[in-house]
Amino acid sequence: LLEGLIVDAAVVDLTGPATFSAVVAQVCERLCPGGTGAAEALQRVLLERPSETIPVIGQTALAHASLSGLDTTRLVLVRGQSGITMVGPAGSPPTTLVAVAVLVGPAADVARQLRVLAHFGRRAAEVDFHAAWCEARTSTDLKAVLLRDDRYLNLRLRASERSGALIGRVLREAALPKGVIIAFVQRAEGVAYVPGADTELREGDRLTAIGDPDALRALRDQFGPDLGLQRAPVDGASTEELAP
Repeated sequence: LLEGLIVDAAVVDLTGPATFSAVVAQVCERLCPGGTGAAEALQRVLLERPSETIPVIGQTALAHASLSGLDTTRLVLVRGQSGITMVGPAGSPPTTLVAVAVLVGPAADVARQLRVLAHFGRRAAEVDFHAAWCEARTSTDLKAVLLRDDRYLNLRLRASERSGALIGRVLREAALPKGVIIAFVQRAEGVAYVPGADTELREGDRLTAIGDPDALRALRDQFGPDLGLQRAPVDGASTEELAP
């Protein structure tokens, strides 16, 4: 559930300062488009609770709603480098946020949703989180900040290395180990997106692979140490590659 939610999450990257209530309204419109009143209903649920009951870790707020009318769990990630102002309890100063995660899903799935929120809370409490969040250059890098270190790897395709065997293939023909999913493709020119089965892999592509630790080890073993395999960066910048 966790990795899939992060991969499929919508990302809102604010260009200026905002209030928490305005951010929630924008997120609800994205989750419930069409003007049916569902967005307004979801907004009321998220904002009717006292602000002190919404978890805030550092400069990250975790908003959550479980509703009987929803059929899937969805996540929206919001970055506000110019500040997102959240009004606090009476008599206390407002909180300035740089990150808001909004998680909504069916009431029957609340236990798993709370486990996802717990993961976000642990990650937001780590000392490198907010710097990594603000420095991420793309939505792909922003999502990578949240992925667990043992559940993803970045893979750079180079014709001079064994990863070159994947260049020119469409993703369905890549013959990756069972349990490995290519969540993102970032082209050499910097464009990043979620690939489909017919996405052609190209020289210089950076693939973000997710899976359980055994599947990722099999990926490393299958292609060899000169693959250009690297840990996915948590600070929006390249990390030292494992290849010799």
